[in-house]
Amino acid sequence: MATRKRQRKSKKRGGGCDAEQAALNEAQAALKEAQAAVDACSTAESTAESVVGNNGTSAGGKRRKGKKTRKMAKGASNWNKQMMKVYHEMKKKDPLTTLTKAMQEASRRKKRGEL
Repeated sequence: MATRKRQRKSKKRGGGCDAEQAALNEAQAALKEAQAAVDACSTAESTAESVVGNNGTSAGGKRRKGKKTRKMAKGASNWNKQMMKVYHEMKKKDPLTTLTKAMQEASRRKKRGEL
């Protein structure tokens, strides 16, 4: 009975088949070697790319953002101006008026043809 308990405990801890454990260790070692080779290769490439390239890349291979041009402001639309007039009128009468209420009122007036 005591040997079965030991076997169960060793299996829970990852023990058991030594051949499988050895194969797993070898695979992990090979993976570490491959990762080290990839890291060495990438550092060599990054030093080579540290000079700004012809295709707009900078150090690290990232693209540089171009200069943004300023766009002209289009200004408020006619609807926006009319709605704001309604909002200011309502705000004079009741300071607790919200823009939502003003938009609804302006929409009603527009449907009636008052705006």
